[in-house]
Amino acid sequence: MRKFLKSNEIIELLKDIKEREDIFYDRKNHTLYNYNLENKQNNLLRLPLAWPVIDDWKNYIDLDRKFIFVIVIIQAGQATIGVFNQNLDVFEHKVLRTYMVRKKQGKSQLKYLKTKGKSRAGSRIRLKNTYLFFEDINIYLQRWFKEYSVDRIIYHIPTMMKNLWKSSKVDIPFDLDSEKCLKSPFNIKSPTFEEMKKIAKFSLDGEIKNEIVIGEKCLKYC
Repeated sequence: MRKFLKSNEIIELLKDIKEREDIFYDRKNHTLYNYNLENKQNNLLRLPLAWPVIDDWKNYIDLDRKFIFVIVIIQAGQATIGVFNQNLDVFEHKVLRTYMVRKKQGKSQLKYLKTKGKSRAGSRIRLKNTYLFFEDINIYLQRWFKEYSVDRIIYHIPTMMKNLWKSSKVDIPFDLDSEKCLKSPFNIKSPTFEEMKKIAKFSLDGEIKNEIVIGEKCLKYC
């Protein structure tokens, strides 16, 4: 059995297991689970990241699955953001770049400040650009969230940059700790438009986490 399944395959799988009463939905992790013999949570299936949060996972079987999701990929000096629907139509997208990486060293000014502290004019420029970088990202996101009813946010950002994003003078138009937000589990090579489109496509796939029993048949990733 493949590890990743397309949305239509996930729908068929949900139909096959809809009669089971021992499967539950973890809203925060967007995952179906049951309990193992030790009574610990046993993750079975991660639903497609782009699918909205719902109260009952069985509703996905007959759901008219029209939805909009936003992808935010941020790395030092570059970010790509976009708005997609369930058909992977791109409603909005933007690639943002700024000078916040120390030449030759390849180290962001934020990481440098943690070890060396503030230095000369170049450092101050990079630090100012860093603040403006996050403000610009949030300005675009705020506008898009006014124009679209967003069901899901999928994001990627290095841990050390997350607090700076959250503390920007321009507010993020959503709560990063909400159930609507999911951190991307995919490897990010570079925050480009092409990379974002790949992540959007992967976000419509589900992932088998553990074996799932359907009658006498057992599905599992091999």
